[in-house]
Amino acid sequence: MYKKGLGHFKFYAGISSLDQIAAREDRVCVLNILGGESKDVTPVSHEYSGGNVVFGTSPGRGGRTLETNLGAIPVYDNVAAGMAAGHRFNSGVVYLPPAAARHGVAELIRVNPDLEKIFIVTEKIAVHDAREIRAMGQSNGIDIFGANSLGVADSWNHVRIGGALGGNTPSEALRKGSIALLSNSGNFTTTIATYLRMGGWGTTTLISSGKDV
Repeated sequence: MYKKGLGHFKFYAGISSLDQIAAREDRVCVLNILGGESKDVTPVSHEYSGGNVVFGTSPGRGGRTLETNLGAIPVYDNVAAGMAAGHRFNSGVVYLPPAAARHGVAELIRVNPDLEKIFIVTEKIAVHDAREIRAMGQSNGIDIFGANSLGVADSWNHVRIGGALGGNTPSEALRKGSIALLSNSGNFTTTIATYLRMGGWGTTTLISSGKDV
């Protein structure tokens, strides 16, 4: 049974405007935060967004931290442990390997009743797992971006969630303006934003939808 969303859409959609896609108020949990890609990308996103990552998970490495210029992000073995420590979030980011992505999404949804959005960076997820992920999002009223996504960003409010849009210096690449960008490719999204900036234009919301089925 799909949860009822906005308007008359056949499938669930909870986001009603571009400014809800990446909001300054969003708080983020990152799965596999100490992984090879995440440990480099997450601090940049966290700092650009004014400190929006509340904690991350890395099984077997709970108690560690991920250092950023805004302070250390705590790491727990699982989502339940982070929430038991008092952390609250409405957005989850999945950097897990393909075989584990479905389980990560299920954990986020099962443990956190306040979850609203999930951003899946993982690529090459099996089709049957992708179908189950979509069904979990639909039945629980969660908006899911990805897989194989480089996340979303808001140039006006300096927010970036779930990937590397804008590269290592999003403040330079993402100049506020009037153009929204949607592409399946995160690199293409960043490139177009840079070209627009060089031409004197700016952006509002940027979305990398991902290239996986």
